[in-house]
Amino acid sequence: MKNKILSNFYELFKLDVKKQIEYKSAFYFDIIASILRFFVIKFLWEFIFKLVGESTIRGFMLEEMIFYVACSFACIPLLRIHAVQKVEREIQTSKINVWFTKPINYLNFIKMSSITISFFYFCINFSFFLILAYIFLPSIQISILNILMFLVMSIAIYFVILNIKSMVALIAFWTTSVWGINYFVTQIIFVFSGGLVPLTFFPDNVVTILKYLPFYYMNYSAVSILLFGSDLNFFIKSISILLIFGFIVRLLLNKFYKHAIKKLDGLGG
Repeated sequence: MKNKILSNFYELFKLDVKKQIEYKSAFYFDIIASILRFFVIKFLWEFIFKLVGESTIRGFMLEEMIFYVACSFACIPLLRIHAVQKVEREIQTSKINVWFTKPINYLNFIKMSSITISFFYFCINFSFFLILAYIFLPSIQISILNILMFLVMSIAIYFVILNIKSMVALIAFWTTSVWGINYFVTQIIFVFSGGLVPLTFFPDNVVTILKYLPFYYMNYSAVSILLFGSDLNFFIKSISILLIFGFIVRLLLNKFYKHAIKKLDGLGG
């Protein structure tokens, strides 16, 4: 039975990958956008550093800052959870009822679809970012170990984000539309995890608070490990905190899912 379930999800995974490849225009536009974004970030920070007249800003030299911000934006696909739009759309069209007649866990299905799409575009963005960084940021030297640690961190970060965004998706069972909530949650995660600028730009008391939350160990720690490397203790600590928080959110998500199903039953689903 377990092997059959895994086989079903594997087939869904292959179908989602094929679907993304078929949309060639979206694929090519995403590549073009990632390249343009890199150069916009590069020109912007070159101007800022020239304006400030300092060799370092908040502990980052020019090419380090460009690398950090460009890498943060290359990781945005990890924030785009397909489950939110899918649940919202299927509730609005009443197709949600059909899924609960099929021999598959709906929550696991939407999460699997989200994983495929997110990592498909993450791989594209991150690969082109590394190529551009290698060509245009020659002072930055990244080791294979740093890349591997970053990728492991990215998986742990996605585990947290996926469960948080899945909870946001389930709110649609009550509100029908969750576009505004999803946008708000996305911006909170992006800003307070150091996606827009490094957390060194934040006041010390804010950073102290963020260290007690998963935000500090998400984008800021992951990109810093990629850029500067890390001792094993901090890497293990970051992974542990992310996984613990992710499992807590997952437990809450499972409870929330049961209430969402009851809500659907109450509406005649």
